[in-house]
Amino acid sequence: MSNKARGSGAPPQSLSRALLALLLCAAAFAQDRALERVELRVSSIGTDAAVTVDRGRSDGLAIGDRVLFYPVGGGTYTGTVLSVDDRSAVVELHDRKVVPAAGTRGEVLIPLERLAREEKEERAKEQAKAKPVPEHPPWENKDEGFTPDQPLLAKMKPVRPEDRPGRLSGRAYFIGEAIQGSEADLDSINLRGGFDALYENLMGTGGDLRVNAELDYFTNVDDTEDMNLLVRWFSYVHGGNRFESTRWEVGRFLQYGMPEFEIIDGGEWGHRRTNGHRYGVSAGFMPELDQDFQSFIDFQAAAYYQWVSGPREELTVTVGFQQTWHQGDLDRDLLVVKFRRMPMKGWDFTGTIWLDFYTNDDNIKSGVDVTQAVLTANKRYLDGSGFTVTYQHIEYPELLRQGEFTPITAAEIADNRMDKLATNFWWWVREGAQVHGYVSGWIDEQDEGGAAELGIEVRDLLVRNSRFDITGFGGIGNHEYTGGGRISYGLYEARGFWEVFYEYSLHHEYAFPNNLDDIQQHRIRVSGGLYLPSGFDVSFYVETRVWDVEFTWVLGLTLQKSF
Repeated sequence: MSNKARGSGAPPQSLSRALLALLLCAAAFAQDRALERVELRVSSIGTDAAVTVDRGRSDGLAIGDRVLFYPVGGGTYTGTVLSVDDRSAVVELHDRKVVPAAGTRGEVLIPLERLAREEKEERAKEQAKAKPVPEHPPWENKDEGFTPDQPLLAKMKPVRPEDRPGRLSGRAYFIGEAIQGSEADLDSINLRGGFDALYENLMGTGGDLRVNAELDYFTNVDDTEDMNLLVRWFSYVHGGNRFESTRWEVGRFLQYGMPEFEIIDGGEWGHRRTNGHRYGVSAGFMPELDQDFQSFIDFQAAAYYQWVSGPREELTVTVGFQQTWHQGDLDRDLLVVKFRRMPMKGWDFTGTIWLDFYTNDDNIKSGVDVTQAVLTANKRYLDGSGFTVTYQHIEYPELLRQGEFTPITAAEIADNRMDKLATNFWWWVREGAQVHGYVSGWIDEQDEGGAAELGIEVRDLLVRNSRFDITGFGGIGNHEYTGGGRISYGLYEARGFWEVFYEYSLHHEYAFPNNLDDIQQHRIRVSGGLYLPSGFDVSFYVETRVWDVEFTWVLGLTLQKSF
């Protein structure tokens, strides 16, 4: 460990004044916005700092909604809904280094008027089913074209997408992070600025144009700088609504039928049958999900079929196959099987399994291999208590395409694996007091270990809408024991949030006889957000970590404007 002067990484006075200003802004909340919090859970982890959650369009979610995540490691992290299905959604994390594990608790902020409108429509549908239509007396109005057996609005046509006026909506955003450490090689800057826009009924035919582009600037460890213009989404989509069962999309986009098949530069076609079952195909190039999004190297063709149990889609089973080519050579034969059981009451089950098929052209692996699997069972009770059990298996696939992975050796591809079983639980012991915990065990190609934590959360302590949490934790890994605790206090309202968080941990290394000193780590984080009636959202975090004699400061800021 370095013994450099501890003050070398201290933030300048201008940074302290900026932090104070942010805290004052967070304290001076604007007028209340009509927002409702809907609880959700992470069901699976995707690529490019994105996760899938177990809430969707039927729960009121829409593209652009803000999401708060509360991972096991503590702290509050923010994200934005990227795409929405009926019973699930894909959320992009603003802090790309923090990806919540499956089972992580979160909340989405939804406008009350949207929930009220959807609830009213659902109630009207249920009433229409429950009550028989009374026999109508003879018509006195002699309007031509009407007969006594027709309802009053029989001739009124619903407004189709192509009949609606064109509308532009979306958000412009800026996301920045600066890191300053006691060692020069810890310093870095990462800045992202861009927009995510949706133009509905662009050409008067009912289709929508979706664009997400950003300009990235960042510094590297060797003091070099990079700037990239990234187009993450640029596509035109048509159909896929109650008027048109066929949906097609062209451009650059995250695949709709099978998001597990990632982003493509190409096209996708899908169809919904009258019984609700869906099927579709796609073809296109696969941009590398790195700093450059380089494309036209890997090509893919895919197909999928989804079976649903009924109109509510409480049970779905989806099977998809993807064939890829790397610079014209056959590469990956991937079969993805996933299921989702989400009844109105009872247990929720979700699962996704990636199966790679290997041929004689592959040198390291053969036959069929489970490259990744995520299985989750979730139970919620009427009082809000519940628990989640998650099993996860990960290993490296043998691929010619290496843009998404750190260069790995043949031995690592053949042997490396990780199996993990974890459970989260939360129990309301009384109104406003919740006991929560986490237990996990894992095994890889060399060793095994586990972790556990237990804490209590108290709501409305001192201030209404506040949360106080104190948690103890411990773990054992390949080379060390870890133990410690964390404490946090925050205020979470529809108009914004702020949180103060402190964590202490002690690391005892037992696998290295010459290193007998215990290492202490301190972590302090202050975060907050402000949601203005004008559509501006501001969130920030300031974090410092002290590890032995080394430490870092991290300052992050997110500013976005909805339009």
